[in-house]
Amino acid sequence: MKNTVFYFLLIIVSFSIFLFRFNYSKHAIFGDGNGYYAYAHALYFEKSLNFRPIYSYLSHFKGREYEFSRVFWDTTITNTGLLNNQWVIGPALLWIPSLLAISAGSVLLKHPISPYSPIMELGPAITGIILMVLSVYFIERTLLRFYSRFLARTVVSVIFLGTHFLYYLIGEPALSHQQALFLVSLLFWYAFQKKVGKKGVLFMGFLSGLLCITRPVDLILGISCFAILFSHKKLSLKKAGLIISGFIVGILPQLVVQQSLYGGFWINPYLLRQHGTFLFSLSHMAATFFSGERGLFTWHPVLLISILCIFVKKNKITMYVSKIPISLFIIFCIIISLWSGSLSAGFGNRFYLSALPFFAIGMANFFTIIPRRFVIYISIIFIIWNMLLLGQFVLYKKRMVDGVGNSIAQILRGQMEVVSLLKYKAQN
Repeated sequence: MKNTVFYFLLIIVSFSIFLFRFNYSKHAIFGDGNGYYAYAHALYFEKSLNFRPIYSYLSHFKGREYEFSRVFWDTTITNTGLLNNQWVIGPALLWIPSLLAISAGSVLLKHPISPYSPIMELGPAITGIILMVLSVYFIERTLLRFYSRFLARTVVSVIFLGTHFLYYLIGEPALSHQQALFLVSLLFWYAFQKKVGKKGVLFMGFLSGLLCITRPVDLILGISCFAILFSHKKLSLKKAGLIISGFIVGILPQLVVQQSLYGGFWINPYLLRQHGTFLFSLSHMAATFFSGERGLFTWHPVLLISILCIFVKKNKITMYVSKIPISLFIIFCIIISLWSGSLSAGFGNRFYLSALPFFAIGMANFFTIIPRRFVIYISIIFIIWNMLLLGQFVLYKKRMVDGVGNSIAQILRGQMEVVSLLKYKAQN
Protein backbone atom coordinates (compact mmCIF):
# COMPACT_ATOMS: atom_id res chain seq x y z
CA MET A 1 0.00 0.00 0.00
CA LYS A 2 2.80 2.43 0.91
CA ASN A 3 4.51 1.68 -2.39
CA THR A 4 1.34 2.45 -4.34
CA VAL A 5 0.82 5.73 -2.49
CA PHE A 6 4.45 6.70 -3.13
CA TYR A 7 4.17 6.20 -6.89
CA PHE A 8 0.79 7.95 -6.99
CA LEU A 9 2.27 10.97 -5.22
CA LEU A 10 5.20 10.85 -7.64
CA ILE A 11 2.76 11.24 -10.53
CA ILE A 12 1.03 14.17 -8.84
CA VAL A 13 4.30 15.96 -8.03
CA SER A 14 5.75 15.36 -11.51
CA PHE A 15 2.64 16.69 -13.23
CA SER A 16 2.53 19.71 -10.91
CA ILE A 17 6.13 20.57 -11.83
CA PHE A 18 5.38 20.12 -15.53
CA LEU A 19 2.48 22.58 -15.23
CA PHE A 20 5.02 25.33 -14.54
CA ARG A 21 6.60 24.71 -17.94
CA PHE A 22 3.18 24.50 -19.57
CA ASN A 23 2.20 27.82 -18.02
CA TYR A 24 5.41 29.41 -19.32
CA SER A 25 5.49 27.97 -22.86
CA LYS A 26 1.69 27.85 -23.38
CA HIS A 27 1.88 24.39 -24.93
CA ALA A 28 2.60 20.91 -23.58
CA ILE A 29 3.95 19.03 -26.60
CA PHE A 30 7.38 19.66 -28.10
CA GLY A 31 9.52 18.39 -30.98
CA ASP A 32 8.56 15.04 -32.49
CA GLY A 33 5.59 14.88 -30.14
CA ASN A 34 3.74 17.26 -32.46
CA GLY A 35 3.72 14.61 -35.18
CA TYR A 36 2.22 12.00 -32.86
CA TYR A 37 -0.25 14.57 -31.53
CA ALA A 38 -1.37 15.29 -35.09
CA TYR A 39 -2.32 11.61 -35.42
CA ALA A 40 -4.18 11.53 -32.10
CA HIS A 41 -5.98 14.80 -32.81
CA ALA A 42 -7.03 13.85 -36.34
CA LEU A 43 -8.23 10.39 -35.34
CA TYR A 44 -10.19 11.63 -32.33
CA PHE A 45 -11.70 14.86 -33.64
CA GLU A 46 -11.80 14.26 -37.43
CA LYS A 47 -12.37 10.51 -37.16
CA SER A 48 -9.95 10.15 -40.08
CA LEU A 49 -6.40 10.89 -41.23
CA ASN A 50 -7.36 14.40 -42.29
CA PHE A 51 -4.41 16.36 -40.91
CA ARG A 52 -5.32 19.72 -42.48
CA PRO A 53 -7.08 21.22 -39.43
CA ILE A 54 -4.43 20.23 -36.89
CA TYR A 55 -1.55 21.13 -39.23
CA SER A 56 -3.12 24.56 -39.76
CA TYR A 57 -3.33 25.06 -35.99
CA LEU A 58 0.20 23.85 -35.29
CA SER A 59 1.68 25.78 -38.22
CA HIS A 60 0.29 29.08 -36.94
CA PHE A 61 0.66 28.50 -33.22
CA LYS A 62 0.41 31.59 -31.06
CA GLY A 63 3.07 31.04 -28.45
CA ARG A 64 4.00 33.05 -25.40
CA GLU A 65 5.72 35.83 -27.33
CA TYR A 66 5.14 35.28 -31.05
CA GLU A 67 3.51 33.03 -33.64
CA PHE A 68 5.57 30.10 -34.92
CA SER A 69 5.21 26.72 -36.62
CA ARG A 70 5.44 23.47 -34.70
CA VAL A 71 5.33 21.45 -37.92
CA PHE A 72 8.86 20.82 -39.17
CA TRP A 73 8.45 17.70 -41.32
CA ASP A 74 7.37 17.04 -44.91
CA THR A 75 3.61 17.56 -45.14
CA THR A 76 3.21 17.33 -48.91
CA ILE A 77 0.28 15.39 -50.36
CA THR A 78 0.98 11.67 -50.72
CA ASN A 79 -0.07 9.50 -53.64
CA THR A 80 -3.35 8.74 -51.84
CA GLY A 81 -4.32 12.41 -51.57
CA LEU A 82 -3.64 12.80 -47.85
CA LEU A 83 -1.11 15.07 -46.20
CA ASN A 84 2.02 13.23 -45.16
CA ASN A 85 2.75 12.36 -41.53
CA GLN A 86 6.12 10.64 -41.28
CA TRP A 87 5.70 9.46 -37.71
CA VAL A 88 4.40 6.08 -36.55
CA ILE A 89 1.00 5.85 -34.91
CA GLY A 90 1.80 3.96 -31.69
CA PRO A 91 2.11 6.96 -29.33
CA ALA A 92 -1.12 8.48 -30.67
CA LEU A 93 -3.08 5.31 -29.81
CA LEU A 94 -2.05 5.65 -26.17
CA TRP A 95 -2.85 9.39 -26.18
CA ILE A 96 -6.37 9.22 -27.61
CA PRO A 97 -7.94 8.07 -24.28
CA SER A 98 -6.57 11.21 -22.63
CA LEU A 99 -8.26 13.41 -25.26
CA LEU A 100 -11.48 11.53 -24.59
CA ALA A 101 -11.08 12.07 -20.83
CA ILE A 102 -10.54 15.83 -21.21
CA SER A 103 -13.48 16.14 -23.61
CA ALA A 104 -15.73 14.15 -21.27
CA GLY A 105 -14.58 16.23 -18.31
CA SER A 106 -15.41 19.46 -20.11
CA VAL A 107 -18.93 18.16 -20.84
CA LEU A 108 -19.51 17.07 -17.22
CA LEU A 109 -18.29 20.43 -15.94
CA LYS A 110 -20.37 22.22 -18.59
CA HIS A 111 -17.29 24.13 -19.66
CA PRO A 112 -16.65 23.46 -23.37
CA ILE A 113 -13.00 23.20 -24.43
CA SER A 114 -11.97 23.85 -28.02
CA PRO A 115 -10.29 20.92 -29.81
CA TYR A 116 -7.43 23.37 -30.44
CA SER A 117 -7.07 24.52 -26.85
CA PRO A 118 -3.58 23.93 -25.36
CA ILE A 119 -5.39 22.25 -22.47
CA MET A 120 -5.99 19.29 -24.79
CA GLU A 121 -2.22 18.82 -24.93
CA LEU A 122 -2.11 18.15 -21.21
CA GLY A 123 -3.71 14.75 -21.89
CA PRO A 124 -0.69 13.28 -23.71
CA ALA A 125 1.62 14.93 -21.16
CA ILE A 126 -0.06 13.33 -18.12
CA THR A 127 -0.20 10.03 -20.05
CA GLY A 128 3.57 10.18 -20.55
CA ILE A 129 4.16 11.00 -16.87
CA ILE A 130 1.98 8.10 -15.71
CA LEU A 131 3.73 5.67 -18.06
CA MET A 132 7.18 6.87 -16.95
CA VAL A 133 6.32 6.36 -13.28
CA LEU A 134 4.86 2.94 -14.04
CA SER A 135 8.12 2.12 -15.84
CA VAL A 136 10.27 2.65 -12.75
CA TYR A 137 7.66 0.73 -10.75
CA PHE A 138 8.07 -2.32 -13.00
CA ILE A 139 11.86 -1.94 -12.98
CA GLU A 140 11.82 -1.94 -9.18
CA ARG A 141 9.49 -4.95 -9.03
CA THR A 142 11.84 -6.86 -11.35
CA LEU A 143 14.94 -6.00 -9.33
CA LEU A 144 13.23 -7.04 -6.09
CA ARG A 145 13.26 -10.63 -7.34
CA PHE A 146 17.06 -10.65 -7.25
CA TYR A 147 18.24 -7.84 -4.96
CA SER A 148 17.35 -6.36 -1.60
CA ARG A 149 14.71 -3.63 -1.26
CA PHE A 150 17.44 -1.14 -0.34
CA LEU A 151 19.40 -1.93 -3.50
CA ALA A 152 16.34 -1.96 -5.78
CA ARG A 153 15.07 1.36 -4.40
CA THR A 154 18.56 2.90 -4.71
CA VAL A 155 18.84 1.87 -8.38
CA VAL A 156 15.39 3.30 -9.12
CA SER A 157 16.31 6.53 -7.32
CA VAL A 158 19.50 6.94 -9.38
CA ILE A 159 17.62 6.20 -12.61
CA PHE A 160 14.99 8.72 -11.59
CA LEU A 161 17.27 11.55 -10.43
CA GLY A 162 20.66 10.69 -11.92
CA THR A 163 19.85 10.13 -15.60
CA HIS A 164 17.91 11.79 -18.42
CA PHE A 165 14.78 10.04 -17.09
CA LEU A 166 13.96 13.04 -14.91
CA TYR A 167 13.93 15.55 -17.76
CA TYR A 168 11.66 13.42 -19.95
CA LEU A 169 9.35 12.95 -16.98
CA ILE A 170 8.83 16.62 -16.11
CA GLY A 171 10.31 18.51 -19.09
CA GLU A 172 9.05 16.79 -22.25
CA PRO A 173 6.74 13.93 -21.23
CA ALA A 174 4.80 13.84 -24.53
CA LEU A 175 7.19 12.01 -26.86
CA SER A 176 7.38 8.42 -28.07
CA HIS A 177 10.16 7.51 -25.62
CA GLN A 178 7.85 7.44 -22.61
CA GLN A 179 5.60 4.81 -24.17
CA ALA A 180 8.59 2.82 -25.42
CA LEU A 181 10.18 2.78 -21.95
CA PHE A 182 6.90 1.66 -20.41
CA LEU A 183 6.41 -1.15 -22.93
CA VAL A 184 10.01 -2.38 -22.54
CA SER A 185 9.78 -2.18 -18.72
CA LEU A 186 6.54 -4.18 -18.74
CA LEU A 187 7.99 -6.79 -21.10
CA PHE A 188 11.13 -6.84 -18.93
CA TRP A 189 9.02 -7.55 -15.85
CA TYR A 190 7.10 -10.31 -17.65
CA ALA A 191 10.37 -11.89 -18.83
CA PHE A 192 11.44 -12.71 -15.28
CA GLN A 193 8.13 -14.09 -14.05
CA LYS A 194 8.15 -17.66 -12.81
CA LYS A 195 4.95 -18.48 -14.65
CA VAL A 196 3.76 -16.91 -17.90
CA GLY A 197 0.77 -18.75 -19.36
CA LYS A 198 -0.80 -18.67 -22.80
CA LYS A 199 -2.61 -15.40 -22.15
CA GLY A 200 0.64 -13.93 -20.85
CA VAL A 201 2.69 -14.70 -23.96
CA LEU A 202 -0.19 -13.53 -26.19
CA PHE A 203 -0.22 -10.23 -24.28
CA MET A 204 3.56 -9.97 -24.54
CA GLY A 205 3.27 -10.46 -28.29
CA PHE A 206 0.71 -7.66 -28.41
CA LEU A 207 2.97 -5.37 -26.32
CA SER A 208 5.88 -6.06 -28.67
CA GLY A 209 3.66 -5.12 -31.62
CA LEU A 210 2.76 -1.82 -29.94
CA LEU A 211 6.47 -1.28 -29.24
CA CYS A 212 7.24 -1.79 -32.93
CA ILE A 213 4.76 0.91 -33.98
CA THR A 214 5.93 3.24 -31.21
CA ARG A 215 9.69 3.14 -31.83
CA PRO A 216 10.49 0.46 -34.43
CA VAL A 217 14.15 -0.05 -33.48
CA ASP A 218 13.14 -0.62 -29.85
CA LEU A 219 11.54 -3.88 -30.94
CA ILE A 220 15.05 -5.32 -30.55
CA LEU A 221 14.76 -4.69 -26.81
CA GLY A 222 11.38 -6.41 -26.85
CA ILE A 223 12.88 -9.45 -28.58
CA SER A 224 15.62 -9.42 -25.95
CA CYS A 225 12.91 -9.70 -23.29
CA PHE A 226 11.53 -12.78 -25.06
CA ALA A 227 15.07 -14.20 -25.13
CA ILE A 228 15.25 -13.72 -21.35
CA LEU A 229 11.86 -15.39 -20.85
CA PHE A 230 12.73 -18.43 -22.91
CA SER A 231 16.18 -18.78 -21.38
CA HIS A 232 14.40 -20.32 -18.37
CA LYS A 233 11.18 -21.53 -20.00
CA LYS A 234 10.48 -23.83 -22.93
CA LEU A 235 9.28 -22.15 -26.13
CA SER A 236 6.60 -24.39 -27.61
CA LEU A 237 5.18 -24.07 -31.09
CA LYS A 238 1.84 -23.01 -29.61
CA LYS A 239 3.40 -20.21 -27.56
CA ALA A 240 5.35 -19.00 -30.58
CA GLY A 241 2.08 -18.87 -32.52
CA LEU A 242 0.42 -16.86 -29.75
CA ILE A 243 3.31 -14.39 -29.67
CA ILE A 244 3.16 -13.90 -33.43
CA SER A 245 -0.64 -13.51 -33.31
CA GLY A 246 -0.40 -10.88 -30.58
CA PHE A 247 2.35 -9.08 -32.48
CA ILE A 248 0.27 -8.92 -35.67
CA VAL A 249 -2.66 -7.43 -33.76
CA GLY A 250 -0.30 -4.88 -32.22
CA ILE A 251 1.15 -3.65 -35.52
CA LEU A 252 -2.14 -3.75 -37.46
CA PRO A 253 -2.99 -0.03 -36.89
CA GLN A 254 0.32 1.01 -38.45
CA LEU A 255 -0.25 -1.21 -41.47
CA VAL A 256 -3.68 0.36 -41.99
CA VAL A 257 -2.15 3.86 -41.72
CA GLN A 258 0.57 3.01 -44.25
CA GLN A 259 -2.02 1.69 -46.68
CA SER A 260 -4.09 4.86 -46.23
CA LEU A 261 -1.18 7.30 -46.54
CA TYR A 262 1.08 5.61 -49.08
CA GLY A 263 -1.08 3.02 -50.80
CA GLY A 264 0.86 0.02 -49.49
CA PHE A 265 0.83 -1.94 -46.24
CA TRP A 266 4.63 -2.25 -46.22
CA ILE A 267 5.59 1.31 -47.19
CA ASN A 268 7.01 2.76 -43.99
CA PRO A 269 8.43 6.29 -43.41
CA TYR A 270 11.52 4.77 -41.80
CA LEU A 271 12.15 2.71 -44.92
CA LEU A 272 11.57 5.84 -47.01
CA ARG A 273 14.42 7.50 -45.04
CA GLN A 274 12.20 10.30 -43.78
CA HIS A 275 13.83 9.95 -40.36
CA GLY A 276 17.49 9.76 -41.39
CA THR A 277 20.06 7.34 -42.72
CA PHE A 278 22.73 5.03 -41.32
CA LEU A 279 26.27 6.37 -41.10
CA PHE A 280 28.78 3.54 -40.98
CA SER A 281 31.39 5.64 -39.23
CA LEU A 282 33.34 4.75 -36.08
CA SER A 283 33.75 8.43 -35.23
CA HIS A 284 29.98 8.97 -35.39
CA MET A 285 29.42 5.86 -33.29
CA ALA A 286 31.93 7.05 -30.69
CA ALA A 287 30.34 10.51 -30.62
CA THR A 288 26.97 8.97 -29.76
CA PHE A 289 28.45 7.65 -26.53
CA PHE A 290 31.29 10.01 -25.64
CA SER A 291 30.67 13.34 -27.37
CA GLY A 292 30.20 16.48 -25.32
CA GLU A 293 27.16 17.05 -27.50
CA ARG A 294 24.70 14.76 -25.70
CA GLY A 295 26.98 11.71 -25.64
CA LEU A 296 25.19 9.04 -23.60
CA PHE A 297 28.07 8.27 -21.24
CA THR A 298 29.51 11.78 -21.18
CA TRP A 299 26.28 13.25 -19.91
CA HIS A 300 25.34 10.30 -17.68
CA PRO A 301 28.50 8.47 -16.55
CA VAL A 302 26.47 6.22 -14.26
CA LEU A 303 25.20 4.46 -17.39
CA LEU A 304 28.76 3.69 -18.51
CA ILE A 305 29.50 2.13 -15.14
CA SER A 306 26.22 0.24 -15.37
CA ILE A 307 26.95 -1.33 -18.75
CA LEU A 308 30.47 -2.28 -17.64
CA CYS A 309 29.12 -3.96 -14.49
CA ILE A 310 26.35 -6.09 -15.99
CA PHE A 311 28.48 -9.23 -15.65
CA VAL A 312 30.83 -8.09 -12.90
CA LYS A 313 29.05 -10.39 -10.49
CA LYS A 314 27.50 -13.70 -11.45
CA ASN A 315 23.99 -14.15 -10.09
CA LYS A 316 20.65 -15.45 -11.28
CA ILE A 317 19.64 -12.32 -13.17
CA THR A 318 22.93 -12.10 -15.10
CA MET A 319 22.49 -15.74 -16.08
CA TYR A 320 19.13 -14.80 -17.62
CA VAL A 321 20.51 -11.87 -19.65
CA SER A 322 23.72 -13.55 -20.84
CA LYS A 323 24.37 -14.57 -24.45
CA ILE A 324 21.37 -13.84 -26.70
CA PRO A 325 19.61 -11.15 -24.58
CA ILE A 326 22.73 -9.07 -23.99
CA SER A 327 23.84 -9.57 -27.60
CA LEU A 328 20.52 -8.12 -28.77
CA PHE A 329 20.94 -5.21 -26.35
CA ILE A 330 24.38 -4.49 -27.82
CA ILE A 331 22.96 -4.68 -31.36
CA PHE A 332 20.32 -2.15 -30.33
CA CYS A 333 23.01 0.23 -29.06
CA ILE A 334 25.06 -0.19 -32.26
CA ILE A 335 22.08 0.46 -34.54
CA ILE A 336 21.16 3.62 -32.63
CA SER A 337 24.76 4.85 -32.71
CA LEU A 338 24.98 4.42 -36.50
CA TRP A 339 21.83 6.40 -37.21
CA SER A 340 22.35 9.94 -38.50
CA GLY A 341 19.97 11.42 -35.91
CA SER A 342 21.43 9.67 -32.86
CA LEU A 343 22.57 12.98 -31.34
CA SER A 344 19.16 14.58 -31.72
CA ALA A 345 18.22 17.65 -29.70
CA GLY A 346 17.10 17.22 -26.13
CA PHE A 347 18.52 16.56 -22.71
CA GLY A 348 21.09 13.81 -23.12
CA ASN A 349 20.69 10.97 -25.60
CA ARG A 350 16.98 10.24 -25.40
CA PHE A 351 17.15 7.29 -27.82
CA TYR A 352 18.52 5.07 -25.05
CA LEU A 353 15.76 5.95 -22.57
CA SER A 354 13.89 2.72 -23.30
CA ALA A 355 17.04 0.70 -22.51
CA LEU A 356 17.07 1.80 -18.85
CA PRO A 357 15.71 -1.58 -17.58
CA PHE A 358 18.86 -3.25 -18.95
CA PHE A 359 21.14 -0.58 -17.49
CA ALA A 360 19.38 -1.15 -14.16
CA ILE A 361 20.89 -4.65 -13.93
CA GLY A 362 24.45 -3.36 -14.26
CA MET A 363 23.72 -0.52 -11.85
CA ALA A 364 22.43 -2.98 -9.25
CA ASN A 365 25.52 -5.16 -9.69
CA PHE A 366 27.76 -2.11 -9.31
CA PHE A 367 26.13 -1.27 -5.99
CA THR A 368 26.63 -4.85 -4.78
CA ILE A 369 30.43 -4.77 -5.24
CA ILE A 370 31.01 -1.60 -3.22
CA PRO A 371 30.58 -1.33 0.57
CA ARG A 372 27.01 -0.50 1.49
CA ARG A 373 28.06 2.62 3.40
CA PHE A 374 29.39 4.10 0.15
CA VAL A 375 26.33 3.28 -1.98
CA ILE A 376 24.36 6.33 -0.83
CA TYR A 377 27.35 8.69 -1.19
CA ILE A 378 28.13 7.52 -4.73
CA SER A 379 24.45 7.70 -5.67
CA ILE A 380 24.30 11.29 -4.42
CA ILE A 381 27.35 12.18 -6.56
CA PHE A 382 25.62 10.88 -9.70
CA ILE A 383 22.42 12.72 -8.78
CA ILE A 384 24.22 16.01 -8.12
CA TRP A 385 26.07 15.71 -11.45
CA ASN A 386 22.75 15.24 -13.25
CA MET A 387 21.07 18.12 -11.41
CA LEU A 388 23.93 20.47 -12.31
CA LEU A 389 23.66 19.28 -15.90
CA LEU A 390 19.96 20.10 -15.85
CA GLY A 391 20.91 23.52 -14.53
CA GLN A 392 23.25 23.99 -17.49
CA PHE A 393 20.54 22.84 -19.85
CA VAL A 394 18.19 25.53 -18.55
CA LEU A 395 20.77 28.33 -18.27
CA TYR A 396 22.86 27.67 -21.38
CA LYS A 397 20.39 25.97 -23.70
CA LYS A 398 21.96 27.28 -26.92
CA ARG A 399 25.32 25.80 -26.00
CA MET A 400 23.83 22.54 -24.77
CA VAL A 401 21.23 21.91 -27.47
CA ASP A 402 21.43 24.05 -30.57
CA GLY A 403 24.25 22.19 -32.28
CA VAL A 404 27.11 24.60 -31.59
CA GLY A 405 29.51 21.78 -30.74
CA ASN A 406 29.47 21.54 -26.98
CA SER A 407 32.72 19.95 -25.74
CA ILE A 408 33.48 17.88 -22.65
CA ALA A 409 35.62 20.75 -21.33
CA GLN A 410 32.64 23.11 -21.73
CA ILE A 411 30.43 20.69 -19.82
CA LEU A 412 32.90 20.57 -16.91
CA ARG A 413 33.24 24.36 -16.88
CA GLY A 414 29.48 24.69 -17.05
CA GLN A 415 29.03 22.42 -14.03
CA MET A 416 31.31 24.71 -12.01
CA GLU A 417 29.47 27.78 -13.31
CA VAL A 418 26.18 26.38 -12.02
CA VAL A 419 27.80 25.65 -8.64
CA SER A 420 29.13 29.22 -8.49
CA LEU A 421 25.72 30.61 -9.39
CA LEU A 422 24.03 28.54 -6.69
CA LYS A 423 26.55 29.76 -4.13
CA TYR A 424 25.92 33.37 -5.18
CA LYS A 425 22.16 32.92 -4.91
CA ALA A 426 22.53 31.31 -1.47
CA GLN A 427 24.67 34.17 -0.18
CA ASN A 428 22.32 36.86 -1.50
